[in-house]
Amino acid sequence: MSRLWTKSEVLMNGTIGISLYRSTRSRLVVAVGDVPGPMVKGCISFVTETDSDDGLPHTLEHLVFMGSKKYPFKGVLDIIANRCLASGTNAWTDQDHTAYTLTTVGSEGFFKVLPVYLNHLLSPMLSDAQFATEVHHINGKGEDAGVVYSEMQDHESEMTSIMDRKKKEILYPPNNSYRVDTGGRLKNLRETCNADRVRNFHKKFYHLSNMMVTVSGRVDHDRLLKIVAATEEEHLHQVPASFHRPFTSFRLKPPAESSEQRVICPSDDESRGNVEISWYGIPITFSI
Repeated sequence: MSRLWTKSEVLMNGTIGISLYRSTRSRLVVAVGDVPGPMVKGCISFVTETDSDDGLPHTLEHLVFMGSKKYPFKGVLDIIANRCLASGTNAWTDQDHTAYTLTTVGSEGFFKVLPVYLNHLLSPMLSDAQFATEVHHINGKGEDAGVVYSEMQDHESEMTSIMDRKKKEILYPPNNSYRVDTGGRLKNLRETCNADRVRNFHKKFYHLSNMMVTVSGRVDHDRLLKIVAATEEEHLHQVPASFHRPFTSFRLKPPAESSEQRVICPSDDESRGNVEISWYGIPITFSI
């Protein structure tokens, strides 16, 4: 197993060992924190970038839970997770990454769920029918529907969301990756987001060279690496010949002067409002 991984170690706060393993066959990274206690927490993340409001990161996040080519059934991942003393699975989409989480009591259940989870992420079905059901379709009443669409319908009209969009418009230029709405705007979900674009997005970002597996808890490192290596073996053919990791050369020119904007938001109570102050921080560079 040692020939498949290079290893780096560090001691955090003088007590918690952190081990970082990098695959010699791909750029896959596995990080393990030996945190004491009965709980084992895992996070599988991908660097994801988009320059539109089509919501490709968010729609893909939903669709991977609809089943994989090896496990072609919706909900099978959560069923297996619940039987392994886990409280199901979860995920989130951010401007610069998408992450998937799993928490179990003890490592035995974690090791059983992990290969199924990885298979869903690397080989999801992503069918046209799944896209229509989960993302957007017109129902029998002629109304826009879909799990993602309904979720963003509530999100788009919230005061905090409206203010956040205006803030990004001020701070970032058009089509900048930090300006767009990774969750998707309603107009884009209806008109420009489609299954083919989601499949292309998955092919571009969801591969071993862009994946990091982080585990916190008492686990057998060798057993963990063996499970991950088996999944890696199955999906090595998906690794692109060359891959430029997003945001590694990101540069942004701050505005020449400060700006103040007033945003009108729908509300049942006109006596309340929000004030938000934002500014640019110093550039940060970090590489794994």
